[in-house]
Amino acid sequence: MNRIKRLQRVEDIRADQERSAGRELAQEQQDQASKEQLLEQLLQYRREYQQMFDLQSSEGLDAGQFCNFQQFFQQLDRAVAEQRKHLADGEARVARSRSQWLEKRQARETLSRLQQVLSEEQVRSEQKQEQKQNDELYAGRQR
Repeated sequence: MNRIKRLQRVEDIRADQERSAGRELAQEQQDQASKEQLLEQLLQYRREYQQMFDLQSSEGLDAGQFCNFQQFFQQLDRAVAEQRKHLADGEARVARSRSQWLEKRQARETLSRLQQVLSEEQVRSEQKQEQKQNDELYAGRQR
């Protein structure tokens, strides 16, 4: 098996690895978008609940109702903080996946360029060989 065919097999493997890394990156980005959406939902719910609290407190709240609101706000705030942590962790995973994908892509592109160079060298070599044979054939006819 010549060098170009061996290199093509390696390039095919690298292309598979690049596609796999690309799928992983896409999945991480999709997960991140879901986390962002969930955070926005939590924040929206927190705003709506705050409006409800403001309205009811303007009408008057007893101590039990006030405590219930405060406990619920604390739970919501903890959920928001936890979701923000998940979001930050997800950003790190997306960055890591993007880096891995770029690394795989660069490796495949390097092999592709190398294969192109080798192919061009092989074509030039074959053309030289053919020219040499033609020159020898022509020289043989001239004698």
